[in-house]
Amino acid sequence: MQRKITKQSPAPSAAAYRHMTWVKHLENCSACGCEARLTVHHCEGSAFKHNKVYIGPWFILGLCQGCDDIVTHGSRRIFREIHGPQSELWHKQLQKYPLRHECPMDVFSAIANYKK
Repeated sequence: MQRKITKQSPAPSAAAYRHMTWVKHLENCSACGCEARLTVHHCEGSAFKHNKVYIGPWFILGLCQGCDDIVTHGSRRIFREIHGPQSELWHKQLQKYPLRHECPMDVFSAIANYKK
């Protein structure tokens, strides 16, 4: 189910949508590495901004159901203790992305500075 577009959460760009589609079709979980059907997890929400940069549709991870349950219904602190910061997992995941040149540099640096 896709959320409706609002003023607080504009529609993702075509490049961000391609990135989201790629994450959906990854073979391994970005956190634990298991082979499973993945869920697209918005690390801080789809309308998240950091340093005045809109990074919500880019700051996503492909997580298995177990890892997604920990971070969504459990505790982000516990997830961070087990797997490390979500920003580091995102950077590792992005290294596999064939179209990583599409990621805007301000988005890349905002997520690098986020440290959570």
